Amino acid sequence: MNKLFLLIILVVFGTLSIAFNWFDSRDFVNDVLNKAQETNQSIQQTGDKVSNAVDQMKEVNK
Repeated sequence: MNKLFLLIILVVFGTLSIAFNWFDSRDFVNDVLNKAQETNQSIQQTGDKVSNAVDQMKEVNK
C-alpha cells in the first residue's frame, strides 16, 4: 500500500511540475517526446524497408 501511495504522489508531483513548469519540466518533456517521435519514425521507415524487401523476395521466388 505504501508503494502505491508513493507512486501516486510521484505522478501527481510530475503532473503539477509540468502544469506549472517547475524545474523547466515542459522543455524536458518536449525534448523527450520529440526524441520518441523521431525514434518512432525511424522504426517505421525501417519496417517499411524490410516489408518492401520481403515483398520483392516473394516476387523473385514466384
